[in-house]
Amino acid sequence: MLKVSVIVPVYNTEPYLRECFDSLVSQTYKNIEIIIVNDGSTDNSIDIINEYANKFSNIKIVNQENKGYSGARNTALEYVTGDYVGFVDSDDYIKPDMFEKLITTAENNNADIVSCSFFRVYENEPVAESNEMFFNALNKNKKEHSSTIVSCPELILDDAFIWNRIYKTEFLKQHNIVFPDDITFGEDTYFHRIALMHANFIEYLKDPLYYYRQNRPNAQTTLKDKRNMSFLFNCEKLYTEAENLELKELYPYLNHLTLSLCSTGYERIDNKFKQEYFSNFVKLIHKIEKPFKISFPNYQNTSFVIKARYIMLKFLHPILYISLNINSKCLFDFIINLRELFQDIQKILKNNKARKK
Repeated sequence: MLKVSVIVPVYNTEPYLRECFDSLVSQTYKNIEIIIVNDGSTDNSIDIINEYANKFSNIKIVNQENKGYSGARNTALEYVTGDYVGFVDSDDYIKPDMFEKLITTAENNNADIVSCSFFRVYENEPVAESNEMFFNALNKNKKEHSSTIVSCPELILDDAFIWNRIYKTEFLKQHNIVFPDDITFGEDTYFHRIALMHANFIEYLKDPLYYYRQNRPNAQTTLKDKRNMSFLFNCEKLYTEAENLELKELYPYLNHLTLSLCSTGYERIDNKFKQEYFSNFVKLIHKIEKPFKISFPNYQNTSFVIKARYIMLKFLHPILYISLNINSKCLFDFIINLRELFQDIQKILKNNKARKK
């Protein structure tokens, strides 16, 4: 029976810990170890961690000074004894059969990575987030039981969260895939995309099994400081890895990803840092191989909301690239404002549709 190691970094998430831990210890899959890293918490998180560790023998505790998400997860990876590794954020929670479904799929397909859909939780109201577009693309491109980033390069565009997936431990060690210490924001999306570039077989489940809490106070996604510069460093490292692995078929999709992710960083960062961010964005674009081709996933058999999003991006991203290439911040800001407007409309339509279901 394959073993799963679940890594949970904890830093001052006391109000959410019991719900998170309860969902872990009640998993239907029993061959599981839970590695909790107390990353220098200053609230009462450690008391709750000790309480659960005293009750459940499969919980390991690692205490350390605060090193951030990358440092906490890398520390935990040193303690892993499972065949597969999963990650759960301490302010989230999961369905009871999540790891049973993931590990069964992994075992049946000898997959390096298995992913599932998830729920976004808005004020305790879960809204399903489907990755059906990428699920369909992956299945369409399977050839002789081979499903990789080479046969399906658009997978690089999927939301690269790590908490709705499991990774084969041996695979991670073989390619020395760890979290980057020099990226303070988006380190999880970097980790997953690097893993995608190396994986020999990838599987997706349509089932939403993970509950991802939104709009939590002090969450990283609400930060406006210079840590958002990590979007730029993240993308530059992805280009370097793709070049080292000679994955040229990824470049058009990486171009689209870069414009999307780095624009998000620009939207989030405080106004006093925007000029510096824009200048670094321009430098990054000038480093990228020309001509600058942009590829999009196949969105034809998807909902109106998804279609509208990609039609919008097909119009805006080429202009966004031009504004960066000619170093025009005025044009860039205009396109960013349009992008934000379209995204706000998309979110409203998407959430209304999900709640009606």
